[in-house]
Amino acid sequence: MTLHHIRLELAREADAPHGDPGDGYDLVMTLDEHSRLDAPALLAAPERTRVRRFRDGETLAVGQLTRGADGRWVLDFPGEDADAVGFRLESERFVPGEYVSLAEPGGPMRPYRVALVQPLDRTWAATTAPPDQAAPVSSLLITGRNSSLSMRRSSMSMTSTSKRPS
Repeated sequence: MTLHHIRLELAREADAPHGDPGDGYDLVMTLDEHSRLDAPALLAAPERTRVRRFRDGETLAVGQLTRGADGRWVLDFPGEDADAVGFRLESERFVPGEYVSLAEPGGPMRPYRVALVQPLDRTWAATTAPPDQAAPVSSLLITGRNSSLSMRRSSMSMTSTSKRPS
């Protein structure tokens, strides 16, 4: 079960004819061998997920990926009215260039392009936890600006940055 950092950026739509890489989500979750969300792993350990909503370089909310009572996957931002519901997330492939649809409460489905998929090497956990324990993802905070994701826990720092072609 490997965690991945996945970046979703707003794709082309009427209000953004060229898309908007400054409007999107960062996800940390497990993927299966077909690059689809690993539902059994996520249901077994939902605390290992993280989601971050961002716009114009600012973090708007941080939460977890959960499964709603209706079976749909929800980007759950505790205490927020801006949870996003995924459209058939369990069947989507999370590979760069593919599209995912999300809807915020009261809003329409919006298309997001998968801009980055990067495995998170488990070696970062070994630097902050005893050898027999992995650092719990639930203790990590996701922060970032534009196309970077920083994951910090105590003295540990790991940054992965996506580069966009000019």
